[in-house]
Amino acid sequence: MRNNRGMDKRIRLTTCIAFAALCILVLVAAAWGAEKFPKTAAEALALYEGDTDDWARGPVQYLMLDNESRAWRRLKSTEERRRFITWFWMRRDSELRDNRNPFMEDFYTRVAEANERFGGMPRGWLSDRGHAWVLLGKPHSIRQRPGPSGGELTTWIYHVPGISMALTRVPNELHVQFVQTNRSWETVDDYGNVGIFSSVLFDIFEQVNAAAIERPDLEPPGQ
Repeated sequence: MRNNRGMDKRIRLTTCIAFAALCILVLVAAAWGAEKFPKTAAEALALYEGDTDDWARGPVQYLMLDNESRAWRRLKSTEERRRFITWFWMRRDSELRDNRNPFMEDFYTRVAEANERFGGMPRGWLSDRGHAWVLLGKPHSIRQRPGPSGGELTTWIYHVPGISMALTRVPNELHVQFVQTNRSWETVDDYGNVGIFSSVLFDIFEQVNAAAIERPDLEPPGQ
C-alpha cells in the first residue's frame, strides 16, 4: 500500500512538472509571437530596423524597388548594409531637417496595424491582407459577398490617384480581392487563382513604391 501511495505521489509530481513545463512553453511561444509581430509603430520600427543583416527580410521587402534589391544583395558587410539602410530611408524622406522620417513612421504604423488586425497563417504583415495593407493602407471601402466555391469573398476598394492604367469602370479605382480559406484570407488573381496577387496589382505596388521616392538623385553609399 505504501509503495502504491509513493508511486501515486511520483505520478502526480511528474504530471505537475510536465504541466508546468507546458505552460512555460506556451508563454514563451506567445511572447515570441508578440515580439515578432509587434502591434505598435514604435515597437515595429525598433524590431524590424534593429537587425541590420536581416533587414531586407522584414516588411521593408515590400517597399524595395528592383534596383534596390539587387544593390542590397551585392553588399558584403554589416557596415555596408547599415549605410544602405540610411540611404534607403533618406530617399523617401520629404524633409531632411531633423531626425524624424514621416514616411518611415507611417510605414511602420501600417505594419503594426497589419499585425494587430490579421491573424491566421501566415499572420500580420506576412499575410496577403497584410501585404496590401502595408503598401496601400486602409481601404476606402469594403464589399463582401459569398465566394464562388464557398467561403466569403471580400473586395477592398482603393482610390489611387495618378495610377497609369485603367483598373475598373471608375477611374483610379483599385479592387483587391480576398477569399476566405481554411488557412486565413488569401488574395485572388484575375483568373480566380487563390493565393496569387494579380499582375495588375503588382504593377500598382511598383508604381506606389516608385512614387514614394522623394530624392531620386541621392547617390547610393559607395558611389
